[in-house]
Amino acid sequence: MMSAVLTALAVWFAVARSTAERPREVFGPARHSAHLNLAMIAGAVVPFAAVVLLGWPTGALIGLIGAPLAYRAVGQLGSAVGRQRASRIAAQLGAVSGL
Repeated sequence: MMSAVLTALAVWFAVARSTAERPREVFGPARHSAHLNLAMIAGAVVPFAAVVLLGWPTGALIGLIGAPLAYRAVGQLGSAVGRQRASRIAAQLGAVSGL
């Protein structure tokens, strides 16, 4: 009887309660890294920089025009980097598949 109870306890502790809990048990709790949206930061900084550099009325006008442009330009930079990386990976995969 005692061996059956010990075997049951061993199985109970060895088997995870669910498949969702197994990664937490093995790797620890998930860490959420803070991801900065550089396009949003650029869009917010441009109006302030324009006012500081050009003065109140002119800098405010240029900043309001420049904020969406900076947001879009920085957003496209990230896309360009992603496209370049994807093309390099595709080229490497093409070289490997040609063997």
